[in-house]
Amino acid sequence: MNPFIKEIELSNYGEMFLNPELVDMMYYAKEKGINLICYNGANFNTVTDEQIHALVDTGFKAIVLSIDGASQESYSQYRIGGNFDKVMENVKKVQNLKKKTGSKFPELKWQYILMEHNELEIGKAKEMAAELGIPISFKYNWDENYEPVHREYIMKETGKTQLTEAEFAAVHEVSPFNGLCEQIFIRPQINWDGRMLACCTRRYATFDINVFEVGLIEAIRSPKYIEAKECLMTVHPDKEKYGSCTCWDCPTRKKRENAGLAFKL
Repeated sequence: MNPFIKEIELSNYGEMFLNPELVDMMYYAKEKGINLICYNGANFNTVTDEQIHALVDTGFKAIVLSIDGASQESYSQYRIGGNFDKVMENVKKVQNLKKKTGSKFPELKWQYILMEHNELEIGKAKEMAAELGIPISFKYNWDENYEPVHREYIMKETGKTQLTEAEFAAVHEVSPFNGLCEQIFIRPQINWDGRMLACCTRRYATFDINVFEVGLIEAIRSPKYIEAKECLMTVHPDKEKYGSCTCWDCPTRKKRENAGLAFKL
């Protein structure tokens, strides 16, 4: 129905590898010439051998692995119920199959959210990532109350000079998560049930539009969707006009407004 689509993000709040139709979806995307990505992250605990084969065979483009620690002890404090060793085993399976088939896809990336309990494992995580042959990136903590304990060590190991969202915002006058706002302009977010979302984080804030019912083109041309774009591109949007807008009370938008900045692509 929408042949102009070139790429689809499959992950959000949930684990895409729990979807029983995932393998069929991957081969359908390959047939249609669509790149599939998992940039929002997968915990990679439940991936099956069949899914791993399909990832490599279909050329699944990229997967961000949510691994916040370098041991079961630290990892499981945030990824509750997760098995660190199992995740490492699954990563190795993908890397070995890529090597065997001569494929460079999927590209894997280790994402490590900075938290007090995992700070001292940063160096170990970097070593493990290097052994696996994948890059590692260190993500800002969403918790505004997070205060790094081992600042010098973290800065040395990560190369970051601002270690919290607040510190980043003070220097750059915008949240490090500001890029989320571009989704409504160039990466429409569609919930599993067809509801149109503003971005991947506003998963409960919708536009009273169902893409499965009206179609994608009609959805992105709807008045409420356009209104949200206008709100984001205005430094100080009028509350009377935009107060009911899906993006109005978003923390990221408010931080940008407090800095006197409008969103720009």
